[in-house]
Amino acid sequence: YRIGGKSGTSQKLDSANEGARIASFVSVAPIDDPKVAVLVCLDEPQLDDGGGALSGPVCAEVLGKVLPYLGVERESGE
Repeated sequence: YRIGGKSGTSQKLDSANEGARIASFVSVAPIDDPKVAVLVCLDEPQLDDGGGALSGPVCAEVLGKVLPYLGVERESGE
């Protein structure tokens, strides 16, 4: 599938933990004719990875199930 996406990692200012953050990833697919958007936000994840490493795979799993359901065909690797 051809998708578009953007990761994000932001500091939480309302937490007693100064290192607290939100890891996020937003994606749209298929990129040429979007039919679905997915936003995953992880509030205070326990791992030190950023939004792409933590939330990105969750978006990929959701899109992997939703796009076939919507009848979107996979593109061959060109």
